Amino acid sequence: LSGESTQPRYFYGGTTVLFGFLKLVTDVATKVVEEIDEEEDGGYWVPCRMQKHSMTTNNKREQQSKLLILLPFNRNPSLSLPAKHQYQRNHRELWEMDDIYVDTDSSKKPSPHVSARLPLAMGPSNDNEDRGLSNNAPPTKTPCRPVVPIIWGNNNRSPDEYLSRDDNVVRENRWGGSWVPVGADIVKTMELLVADQHDPYSVELIQTNFLYYNKWSTQIPYHQRMMPHFSWWAESIQGKEELESFRIDSIHLPPQSFFRDRIIPALEGTASLHTLQLSNCLNNSDVPAVSSFLMANKTLHSLDLSRCDLDLDTAMSLARAIKGHPVLYDIDLKQCSLGGGNVDVLNKILVACKDGDRLAIGHPSFTPEGLALIARFLGKKISLTSFSLVSAPIDKDSQKLLAHSLKKNKSLSELALLSNGLKLPAILDKNDLSSLSRLTSLDLSHNSLPKSGAGILAEFLGTNNTLVSLVLSKCRIGTKSAEVFLPVLNGNTTLLTLDLSRNFLNNDIAPTIVALLKSNATLSLLDLRENKALKAKGRRWEYRYNHELRQHEQTPVQPKGRELII
Repeated sequence: LSGESTQPRYFYGGTTVLFGFLKLVTDVATKVVEEIDEEEDGGYWVPCRMQKHSMTTNNKREQQSKLLILLPFNRNPSLSLPAKHQYQRNHRELWEMDDIYVDTDSSKKPSPHVSARLPLAMGPSNDNEDRGLSNNAPPTKTPCRPVVPIIWGNNNRSPDEYLSRDDNVVRENRWGGSWVPVGADIVKTMELLVADQHDPYSVELIQTNFLYYNKWSTQIPYHQRMMPHFSWWAESIQGKEELESFRIDSIHLPPQSFFRDRIIPALEGTASLHTLQLSNCLNNSDVPAVSSFLMANKTLHSLDLSRCDLDLDTAMSLARAIKGHPVLYDIDLKQCSLGGGNVDVLNKILVACKDGDRLAIGHPSFTPEGLALIARFLGKKISLTSFSLVSAPIDKDSQKLLAHSLKKNKSLSELALLSNGLKLPAILDKNDLSSLSRLTSLDLSHNSLPKSGAGILAEFLGTNNTLVSLVLSKCRIGTKSAEVFLPVLNGNTTLLTLDLSRNFLNNDIAPTIVALLKSNATLSLLDLRENKALKAKGRRWEYRYNHELRQHEQTPVQPKGRELII
């Protein structure tokens, strides 16, 4: 071997490049660690948008004032670096959740009660002369957008910290500890609250795509750490003089006078509001403010107060406000107790709504006397075209009264009976199936359709030539029941929507469905979701993430013309 190296010539060049690359990675990692340590020595960075000063003379500072700048803030400057790391680990949630007052002096420690105030930020850290202001002018302060945490901390486990109409906000996990299932949705709500309000005609604060079916919660609860975000949102909706639609759904508002003092002025400041939705969000003391607002308003067309608790006096005042309103024609009061099911209150509400176009009411507290009152109301000469009765238990006597009143009614075209404990078709008289021939929409969801009732439903569908939408979701429909009434729709020429979701259909229904889709030329929407025994084979579905709704959606890969199978 004569003492010469046995390695190939290119070995040494490759080794040099490898060691050079490793040294570069090491240097970069060291620099990053040093910068992190320096940042921890100076605290953390709080984002704040600064206003542009109109009298600024320095062009460079004028450009900088338009940017998102970061101000350092040291939460506890007296701690050494190892102690700071331990402090951060012990107070991780505090670092993520607290809203603070920020100024350019990083040595000041925040007040312990600072999270209860709207956070403010000082202007640029130069003197008044650099800002273009006189020496006597006070420093300019602008609101700072509250910080949204990445996660909802595990320390917020006390049920007393939450304000909600639900009793199960804090649940027990499998290991015996407590946790908050809607914590992630609380963070999403905080993101909605601090989002920019670009639409001058509409305000929406809606969170409905969360844990309904798991029975964890029916609304996003309120927590005191959300108050700065609600304050920011309340300020952002002020001054919208062209506001036409205002909607809040399933988000519990802050207690006391927040709604009356912060939201009602924004609604009173517009002269074009026609849609007001306050569903599942109000405190018990907020509804009187809505009644007072309705007394003075002259433009509102649609009012949604569903899933709000109304005591006796509040329901009476609301009835007077609805009756005295000149153009209010769409009223939604479903899941409202209306004074605990008081018949006198229900009568006042029905009388106030008789000249409207759409009415939705219902609550488990409704008594047979109240249902008899509703039946008499529907049998009279009213102008309602759409009526919904939700969650009110209907016994056999009430079924007969409703069926008789629906025969006499000549104005209804849309009827919904939801979660009433009915064995369908309870309201269909087999001796007079033409009594409901005027209906264009029929929703009988969350009831029961046995095989014996499927035959009467088939006769009704065979004689009806006006029905456009039929919803039979979660009606315990089996394959044998569906095979009775679905073939009747093969020659139907009016039905556009058929909802059979959340039933007990299995794969044996496939030939009937295929025959329906081949022969029916008008059906455009067939909903078969959540029939667990019905399985689809092949790559026919794709799942996409909807960033606006923050949920996954299931859609066909190729809809193929008019047929849309969900």
